Amino acid sequence: AVVSTQSGHYAGKKNDEELAYTAYELFESYKRTNESMRDFVNEFERLYDKVKGFNMTISDGVLAYRILKSANLSSSQINLTRATVGELKYEAMKEQLKKIFHSDISLNASSKGNDQDSDDSQSQSNPYYNHH
Repeated sequence: AVVSTQSGHYAGKKNDEELAYTAYELFESYKRTNESMRDFVNEFERLYDKVKGFNMTISDGVLAYRILKSANLSSSQINLTRATVGELKYEAMKEQLKKIFHSDISLNASSKGNDQDSDDSQSQSNPYYNHH
């Protein structure tokens, strides 16, 4: 038999708070490493969905800033993204990241020896390549 007690309720509440804290900590500390931009965006959204599951939300502008910072880009890549995004909105930033860096296999693609053609590796080293 399951007995519901006040202390059991407190323990459940404390556990939920710990889970919420952990979910937010994972979200806040997440940075793109070797994954493609598409995979990074998918994981960023998965982590944020977990945070939202604990009734914790972030304003749209802050979320746009957070995804740009978490993308772990160089300062020139950040400047390019900011200059072309149009507005500091999450959906716009997410789509712009995927649009600009769609051909990036990973941050370390050349050192990992991926089978890329020269166009992909050139576009990775030069953010202005193929972007008119």
